Amino acid sequence: MTKGVDDHIELRETCGGRKANKSRGMLSALEGRLSKLEGSMMISNLDAMKGVFNTIVNNLIEKADALEAMVTAWKEQIGELKGELIVYKVALGNRMLASAPKQCKMNFPKLNEFKETRSTRDVDNFLGEWHCMPIDEKRGDTTFGTWEEFQKDELVLQISNLSEKEEFYYFEDRL
Repeated sequence: MTKGVDDHIELRETCGGRKANKSRGMLSALEGRLSKLEGSMMISNLDAMKGVFNTIVNNLIEKADALEAMVTAWKEQIGELKGELIVYKVALGNRMLASAPKQCKMNFPKLNEFKETRSTRDVDNFLGEWHCMPIDEKRGDTTFGTWEEFQKDELVLQISNLSEKEEFYYFEDRL
């Protein structure tokens, strides 16, 4: 009897061992699947991270290229300005050397010979003066006798503190 019980117990143990083996097999299969899932998740996360990283790197490269272009342009502009500065320094130095007093030539217009022709402006000026002569004679103000009289008359024109009435009367007298 004991032998039968023992056999029976062994059967049960054997049956439990099969279940344990099946459970262990399923557990190991589940662990394998889980590790594969974790691996695939890591790979997909890695791919996403690579995409973000590449985008950031490309943006930084573009910005670095733009900065490099700006620096190159500034260097060119600085070179041009240095060249201009040298030219100005040389010109200023030459001007300082040339600033010694020089004899200035004065060119006066030479009188032209009378060619029996006159410009219309000259004729108009002459007729205007001729027209005013009778008015000046009536007032007794014909011509200036001396240089001092002329200067005195011109000085009155330059006086700035005449009242408005005096300016008006003086203006009317000159018309």
